[in-house]
Amino acid sequence: FYLQMKYQQQVSAPKAALIYMLEPVFASLFAYFINKDQITKETLIGGAIILASLLIPLLPKVMRAKRTCQPLE
Repeated sequence: FYLQMKYQQQVSAPKAALIYMLEPVFASLFAYFINKDQITKETLIGGAIILASLLIPLLPKVMRAKRTCQPLE
């Protein structure tokens, strides 16, 4: 959390959103490796839905930046 908060000011909003979007992924990996939590089919599907719902609003900005060869801002 410290690193996220420290460097969030130095990146654009879409890049920060992408970084924060990975937080549940890392939380799931820690839960699996440290607590030996089970990763079921339902967990994977739910996680994919959450990640997709976070990524979909960013796609137009990413595609627009890709077409004009502009950095994400």
